[in-house]
Amino acid sequence: MYVQDIRTGITVSNKEPVVLKETPATAFVDGQNVLGPVVGDFCMNIAITKAKQSGVGWVVAKGKFPGLKLGAVITKSWTLCRQ
Repeated sequence: MYVQDIRTGITVSNKEPVVLKETPATAFVDGQNVLGPVVGDFCMNIAITKAKQSGVGWVVAKGKFPGLKLGAVITKSWTLCRQ
């Protein structure tokens, strides 16, 4: 599924998400049409870092290809925030 999407250009594999704007507790990310799980992981890492430093971390993204696995993101956030 994902391989076909990359081959047809629906999503890309040669870019990385970038932070467009941020504050101590928030960030706005451009996913650059990268796979959803990659964008989600990128955003979650930023949100966790901000939450540890500011008490809250809020990150939103645009330009992300669908397919984010919410269960994996929640598990990661729970595990990392408890450290």
